[in-house]
This record gives sequence, structure tokens and C-alpha cells, in this order.
Amino acid sequence: MINSLVANANKQNKTNFNASASIAFNSGELFTAIHNTEYTVMGEKVNGKWLIKASFRDLFDFDYHDVNYYGPKGKEWLANNMAAISQNQGAIVPFWATYTVDDTR
Repeated sequence: MINSLVANANKQNKTNFNASASIAFNSGELFTAIHNTEYTVMGEKVNGKWLIKASFRDLFDFDYHDVNYYGPKGKEWLANNMAAISQNQGAIVPFWATYTVDDTR
């Protein structure tokens, strides 16, 4: 995502860009950690180098899923559903979290 934003800005001879959207991660650790998230990416070209700031905003909550626990992601779904039950009982309270990452390209 960030590489394509930088490439597009370079192609258009821009010295900055800003993009916001939402994204759903479908696999890997980001799927289990934040899954659906809103993001903002800002970039500024300084002395030929891109300075990147990316912010991700996510609601930390759990939804129950009726799935086969014997499948390839059985442990992840079991842990998720246990957290969803805990949330339903009030032991886990949903909250908004923001993660900010600085990078250079």
C-alpha cells in the first residue's frame, strides 16, 4: 500500500501525498490483531527521501463466529470466540486504539 502511494507520487512528480481509507486484513498476524481498520498515510519528500507517517485506528472488540475449530485457523477462532464471550459478559470492554508508524523510503 505505502509503496504504491510513493510510486504514484514519484510518477506525478509530487513532493507530498495524503491518503485515507479502511482496510481489512485477511490473513497473518494483522488479521488476528486489528483485522478491519481505518488508516491515514502522509508522505513528504525531503532531500530526495520520503518521510512517511502512517496512522491506523481500530476498534478493539470481538465478534463471535460459528466456525469449525478443527480447521487451519481453529486455535485463532477458539481464542477469538472466548474473547467475544468475555466481552458479552462485560469482562472485556471495547475501546478505540490508534497505532502510528514512522518510516522512510
